[in-house]
Amino acid sequence: MHVDLSELKALLAQLKSLPQPNKTELNLFSIGAQGHYENPISDLLAFFIDPDAGHNLSTLMLEAFMECLPGTHGVALSSQPSCEVMTITGSRIDILLESEEWVMALENKIWHH
Repeated sequence: MHVDLSELKALLAQLKSLPQPNKTELNLFSIGAQGHYENPISDLLAFFIDPDAGHNLSTLMLEAFMECLPGTHGVALSSQPSCEVMTITGSRIDILLESEEWVMALENKIWHH
């Protein structure tokens, strides 16, 4: 069997021109290894609170979190958790959670005295 080198080179060139997949698998480092202290902790917490984030835990983390709070609260979020949300005064909220019934601002204080 004879293989034409120019045909192989043309095939390789065509393969290189194919679009690359954009989806990357989420992992500990891609979620929470950026920034310093509060930001990576917020990113990880927001990832696990978001039932649609790809961790296959559904609402388990949010349910467990809400059980720690007094009163009865629904666990259906109306949007994904938002990190580093700017307020009207120019400060930032570490994590903002919103449902149809409530809004919650989470502040992380890592190494705070």
